[in-house]
Amino acid sequence: MNLLDKLYARFGFNALVSGQHQKAETYFRKIRTRTGEAMGSNHNLGMACLAAGNLAGAKDCFLREIELFGPSYSRARVLADVYFALADQPKSLETYMLAKRLAQGEKDLPQVEERLKLCRSPGRFKAASGASSLCREGLAAEQAGDVQEALSRYVRAADLDPANVQALNNAGACLERLGKLRTAQKYFKQAFALSGLKAIEKNIKKIEKAISKQKDNA
Repeated sequence: MNLLDKLYARFGFNALVSGQHQKAETYFRKIRTRTGEAMGSNHNLGMACLAAGNLAGAKDCFLREIELFGPSYSRARVLADVYFALADQPKSLETYMLAKRLAQGEKDLPQVEERLKLCRSPGRFKAASGASSLCREGLAAEQAGDVQEALSRYVRAADLDPANVQALNNAGACLERLGKLRTAQKYFKQAFALSGLKAIEKNIKKIEKAISKQKDNA
């Protein structure tokens, strides 16, 4: 990857982190064109499409990455997430099973195993498909300044899809803002147990300090 492609990649990841999903998609599409579908180019573009809600585009990118470079845990995992979001139970089950077979101690394997439980239960799977829309409604409520309404959406999403890390983490953040620190800690720990994400681990440490400070003040 030359200097320009590295710059495009940095701009793309920065846009992705800051929520500018269309901008991220534009940069990653440029990289894919320039590098002739080098390893990771379809994966990164797929992640941008997924964040933007373009599930069909994300699926095409992830399938192409597997076609070109073969299956791996991370490739199967993100493709399974797309099938799950598309409410395709047979494909979700098949691809999460593939991810589990390819796993080598990944920290987010518990989330895959939880999703497999949902995929094996038609009733639970169908109900869980509504979790994504509830998360979007929660984000909209947060943007409108209604933290309590956002919290109710995230909690409902987590009830329907216990493997929904976004719902669990966002519920924890809302509870923290409402001063319900111990309940927030519970949600953060659930999200971290599923994902192993460092960002959520930081949330846990922050909430533990706040709880400790609360005790000292009492």
